[in-house]
Amino acid sequence: MPREWILTVTLAMLFLVQVTGLHFFAVGDWGCDCINQQHVARSMGQLGSQRPIDFVIGLGDHFYQTRFGNGISTVHDARFRLTFESVYSSPALQTRWYNILGNHDWGGNVSAYLAYTQRSSRWYQPHFYWGETLKV
Repeated sequence: MPREWILTVTLAMLFLVQVTGLHFFAVGDWGCDCINQQHVARSMGQLGSQRPIDFVIGLGDHFYQTRFGNGISTVHDARFRLTFESVYSSPALQTRWYNILGNHDWGGNVSAYLAYTQRSSRWYQPHFYWGETLKV
């Protein structure tokens, strides 16, 4: 993909966000058991309370290998609660999270990510590879 095309898409998205009042976060590489993740989540919550957000894009690497284990084992895995639900708990972040898999997410049971879509009102990842068209 030519660099110019990427830049054009990026500028178009920035313009779209500015014109329509669309507000969202895009966050990746957050799947660790660390204080930095909590700081980022707190900042997202504070910003989101000042200007309500429409959704969050989860850019992958949701669950790294940590003291809790390597990736996700089942849809009931405690990691969903410990490093997602409990961390991104601000009322401002109780919106849909459009998620895609990152390379570190493939270390566990990737089908559990898809199944969690049925258990969570926020988590949305219907397929391994997918796209979504949103009305603005």
